[in-house]
Amino acid sequence: MLAPPGLWLLVCCVALQAQEGGPAPLPKPAASAVAGMGALQSLRDLAEAAEVRIAGLQEQVSVAPDEARKTELETALAAERERLRSLEKDFREVASGVEETEYTMEDTAAPGLAEQVSELLQPLMGEMREASTGPREMEALRNQLRKARQRQAMSREALHRIQSLEARQEDAAMRELLAESRNVWQRRAGESGSRVKVLELQIAGRERERTPFLEKASNLFSHFWKTRGLNLLLAAGAAVATIFLGRQLIRVLHRLIPLHRRTRAQLGKRLVDLISTVTLAISCLLAALIVLYVREDWVLFTLLVVVLLALAWAGRNTLPPYIDQIRLILNLGPVREDERIVIGGLPWKVVKLGFYSELSNPDLDGGTLRLPARDLTEMRSRPWHPREPWFPTRTDDWVILADGTFGKVLQQTPEQVVLVRRGGSLKTYATADFIEQRPENLSRDFRIRTHFGIDYSHQAESTGSIPERLTTAVEAAIIAEVGRGQVRRVRVELAAAGPSSLDYAVLVDLSGELAARYNALTRLLVRTCVETCNAEGWVIPFTQITVHQAGE
Repeated sequence: MLAPPGLWLLVCCVALQAQEGGPAPLPKPAASAVAGMGALQSLRDLAEAAEVRIAGLQEQVSVAPDEARKTELETALAAERERLRSLEKDFREVASGVEETEYTMEDTAAPGLAEQVSELLQPLMGEMREASTGPREMEALRNQLRKARQRQAMSREALHRIQSLEARQEDAAMRELLAESRNVWQRRAGESGSRVKVLELQIAGRERERTPFLEKASNLFSHFWKTRGLNLLLAAGAAVATIFLGRQLIRVLHRLIPLHRRTRAQLGKRLVDLISTVTLAISCLLAALIVLYVREDWVLFTLLVVVLLALAWAGRNTLPPYIDQIRLILNLGPVREDERIVIGGLPWKVVKLGFYSELSNPDLDGGTLRLPARDLTEMRSRPWHPREPWFPTRTDDWVILADGTFGKVLQQTPEQVVLVRRGGSLKTYATADFIEQRPENLSRDFRIRTHFGIDYSHQAESTGSIPERLTTAVEAAIIAEVGRGQVRRVRVELAAAGPSSLDYAVLVDLSGELAARYNALTRLLVRTCVETCNAEGWVIPFTQITVHQAGE
């Protein structure tokens, strides 16, 4: 079938000038008009030749000698009539510039489910098809032109071969058969040549009308914001306004409904909040759909409906896991509000449950977590005691760790704990590793201790005067160093009778304000014990080895 012709360019020019305003001037004679008239003349000649052949075939059918010849002639007659109809249609399309397939409308039967879905998607698919119409039509025309040129070349080659055979043939009957074949290929060559002219004319017209890319992009962008963009902004504005007004209405209802003023009606409040949130989300989507419906933007309307249907279809299989999350949000799951939960080795207080739950640890810097409800469905919480600590230390506390580190807590966050040691160096632990070091907190009061040995020659005084005098000396030295108000208790007790000495445990309990001087006070304790021994004449033993001979 022939494509739309070239004279439609003149009609398009007139229509475009009429759209721009003012009367359209008469078109001047141009090469495209001359070419279009030539195509019409070629199509008319071909149609007249087809009519002559049809009349001849009809006469041959009426005088056919047998049934086989009659059937063959009727087949040829039907083919010629179809060719004539095609030529007439091409002539009308060339003359009018309008394809008949674009003008014809066909009635459809009652649509089924597939037809209804197709009809729903029709605006969107039509928009996509319209966006790619130009390139697709140009590619189709080029393919048709390539095939038409191939047919033209084959027709000319066949015609040249038949003419050469006819020139060398002397038999009259053979020359008559070759003449019939020559007529057939002459007709085909004419048809293919006419087809090539029409397609070349149409492609040339489209090439002249092609808009530069930047101009086309600018026009598309401008057209989008005048139509689709404006509708999209209005729909988004309606959705945002619905959310804002809905949240304000929910707040007013919270103040007015007695249920939200009761401290024990937790389940009812959560159920109302969940229903309110779902209703607000549905209202937001409906507001956007209503705006698109009123604006009659069926493309965006269809796109939004398709997205919602896809989400609903996907939610059909993913809904069961959300049931546990809904139970959790309603405070009916294994994790409850105002309870204690351990995450990553750290304790957290469940402050609020929701689609994003809020957890806190009051003893940590930045101790707040926001976790999605799905992350809490497999966890367990428990009630906590008011005197239960949330972390073993606080900022500025002095600690001793299991690895022997002594320092002050400079910073403690959910990720790390930084200690500043004597001298100013910093040592950093991951928070979970810091807890595994079993920190000893000295800032709540602490004890310094040392073990001190005296020779067995003082055994008679070991349980009486020696502990008393050593206690008095240690207490005096500590009080002189830090003041009486910082000293909680001083004790000296016989701890063990060692291999070479009587060992005493010297214990001093001090205020936590002195935690920074832990090492210095421990050294003071040892020095005081040595000085007391020197003053009292007590012998400090050292490890000895006694060798006994067999004869003795």
